[in-house]
Amino acid sequence: MVTSSRGQWKLITAIAARPQGCTVGALARDLNCTPRTIYRDLDAIQQAGFPLYSSRVDGRARWQFVDGFRVSFAIPFTLPELLALHFTQDLLKVLRGTVFHDDLAGALSKIRRTLPESSLAFLERVAQAFGAGRGPMHDYSRYRGLLGQLNMAIPPSSRSASGTRARR
Repeated sequence: MVTSSRGQWKLITAIAARPQGCTVGALARDLNCTPRTIYRDLDAIQQAGFPLYSSRVDGRARWQFVDGFRVSFAIPFTLPELLALHFTQDLLKVLRGTVFHDDLAGALSKIRRTLPESSLAFLERVAQAFGAGRGPMHDYSRYRGLLGQLNMAIPPSSRSASGTRARR
């Protein structure tokens, strides 16, 4: 059985949301899969270089990321790179209802907090002038479950590296 990248993404998100760690049984229940799948995905995530470890609490193994893993991503963005990322907010609208929307919105919120407060009003005016992705946007949130099922129905060999269907 091939575990999906989407399942591994969900596992990473579930573990990151619980800094105190979580058991394989709880992860399997939360992610609606078998413990064997969780163990397989934990192994794949560790082999990919993510700093995961397990520790015994009350006789049960709890999986978590190494302390400080969240803050170890000191990426030296230049101011123009931060501004460019800030301007992608309009592009994010088309992802509403997909698995990536909330995480990307959170990342952009953090980026906005790094920009000088006095600059934000100016940036909003500039962003409106560029207007990436203007026009009516569809809200796909009510189709979240269906979109997930359709994504899982696409054979892995037909997906691109991003997990979407590759064009032929």
